[in-house]
Amino acid sequence: MPRKLFISYRSSDAAKVDKIAKDLTLLKYDDGTPRYSTWQDKHNLPPASPNWWDAIVDAIIDCDIFVFNLSRASLQSDVCRAELDYAYQLNLPVIPIVLDGEFFLNEHSGKYDLPKETWALVPERLREAQLLFYVGTDFYGRFEQAVGVFERNWPRRLTAKRPLTPDTKSLHGSNHALYDAACDYAERLAFADAEKHFSALVLRNDSDYAEVAAQWLELLRLYAELVEIDERRSAAFIFGKKWGTYTGLFPKEFLEGIFDPKGFAARATHEAEAAPAPLPAIRKLSKPRIIDLLPAPFAWVEIPKKGYSIAKYPVTNTQFAKFIDAGGYDERKWWTDAGWEAKLKGWAWDEKKREWSPTNNAWTQTRFWQDSKWNGAEQPVVGVSWFEAVAFCLWLSDVTGEKIMLSTEDQWQYAAQGDDGRKFSWGNEWDCPRCNNSVEPCVSNVTTPVRQYQGKGDSAFGVVDMAGNVWEWCLTGYDNNTNDITSNAKFRGVRGGSWNVKERDMLLCDYRISFVPHNRINDGGFRLSLS
Repeated sequence: MPRKLFISYRSSDAAKVDKIAKDLTLLKYDDGTPRYSTWQDKHNLPPASPNWWDAIVDAIIDCDIFVFNLSRASLQSDVCRAELDYAYQLNLPVIPIVLDGEFFLNEHSGKYDLPKETWALVPERLREAQLLFYVGTDFYGRFEQAVGVFERNWPRRLTAKRPLTPDTKSLHGSNHALYDAACDYAERLAFADAEKHFSALVLRNDSDYAEVAAQWLELLRLYAELVEIDERRSAAFIFGKKWGTYTGLFPKEFLEGIFDPKGFAARATHEAEAAPAPLPAIRKLSKPRIIDLLPAPFAWVEIPKKGYSIAKYPVTNTQFAKFIDAGGYDERKWWTDAGWEAKLKGWAWDEKKREWSPTNNAWTQTRFWQDSKWNGAEQPVVGVSWFEAVAFCLWLSDVTGEKIMLSTEDQWQYAAQGDDGRKFSWGNEWDCPRCNNSVEPCVSNVTTPVRQYQGKGDSAFGVVDMAGNVWEWCLTGYDNNTNDITSNAKFRGVRGGSWNVKERDMLLCDYRISFVPHNRINDGGFRLSLS
């Protein structure tokens, strides 16, 4: 059975924590069984429940491992501190994850450290623990190692008195603390507690918060109704009308965007009926930006004076999963004619013939999608043909409204080489530890997370992994130099070398080879370009 993880965090850190929690659920044993299931208040708490804290306590009791997402905000949160304290009382395995942006690399020790002001907030018992810093270098592998330490000598479970709700002091504290606690409860969908705190501010008639709190109470009432409707299939037909009423109250000066912890906005546009008030110009309701749509790590690197940007990293498994989840292998409009035909024929490597041949087993995912050796969250997606890579780009272009495609070979080489004509992405001297490769004395047998070599082998523009790890599909036809996706070019250019390369010349910025477009190998991936 999967280990049950309790995810403890401050709501202001939700964006960072959501990614970690989701990625942990993607980790699997060799037989495909999930390693972990997660409990997170925003997903697992009964909406508008008056027994919010009781549900939290029950979940802590029921979990196998307590995951404390450490940040300055969580260390200052009464709720997070109470959750952590109760976990220690039960003698649960506790794994503290220090979130991105909350630590720095100590130049003297060569290790990651917390700022002094953050360390001063760390409880005494937590100071004794080995902190797990969220960095790209095999973070999830180190998480599993941390679990392994407990599995070798699992802590004896203790009993402890159920703790009282930790917010009792906040109702008697400053208005600033009261408002902060109320917003935190709202983000966690603990509506009963949020309303109690906002109501207290209204009763105090505070000049800063009374009017804002009154508006919050209206928002929570309407949003709680949306949550209830969403959970009742028979009531779905009125969701659009109710959503229109709700969004008609925005924008609010005290909120950035729209209050929507359940993420209704992403699907409301195609469900909404005529709303009684026009929808406001809220970005979340328009086409999403790619940086909001794809899980981290993702960033564009603008290439100066060239009119295009290139993705900082190759496309990862969690990013490609968005395409699969969106029905990418079923939607004809995102495929070229040749790509759709290749998908239906299910081209695969024939070991006897030593060639790629059609099988009539249609592609429904990339070749190594279910293989734990290759499907790590931040590993580059592999076993992906040129046709699949182009379909991914056409899907992204469709849903974002941006012009996204594979880079041409010229674009790829300039992003790697820059103006100084360097031989390798980092400079002119070969240095095998700067990238994932098998040039002696380096040796590799698998792809690495795309951030593992960040800061070591980056190009002059800061583009990562342009040497080694995976060969990257380019748009360009190898023989005819066409950049037309409808061309029947027999070969497409690939760049960058891979983990499997044993000759350093194959990692040069200007080295090019070709693959047939239905090639789906374990050292081939791709990177995005924006023009």
